[in-house]
Amino acid sequence: MARQGRNGSRTGSSSKRTLQTRVNSSGYQQFKDPRTGKWTSTHKRVAEKLVGGPIFPGREVHHIDGDKTNNRPSNLTIVSKAEHRRIHRTK
Repeated sequence: MARQGRNGSRTGSSSKRTLQTRVNSSGYQQFKDPRTGKWTSTHKRVAEKLVGGPIFPGREVHHIDGDKTNNRPSNLTIVSKAEHRRIHRTK
């Protein structure tokens, strides 16, 4: 159970961290990973959670609806680099 800190804020396992976020120059959402301090692409991390591991080399995460900020799992698919290029060439 979370306990209350001196200043009235909640501390412990149920407290929520606020992540730093931004949209990079390419239009993709990123968050600052609190473990590494590095900026990480949100869509890639969501896709990794979806498949239960890392995205393999030669594979990329594609936004099905074309909206780079729509990082819902149902909007992401993992495709080969060649397939990803083909998808974007035809649009």
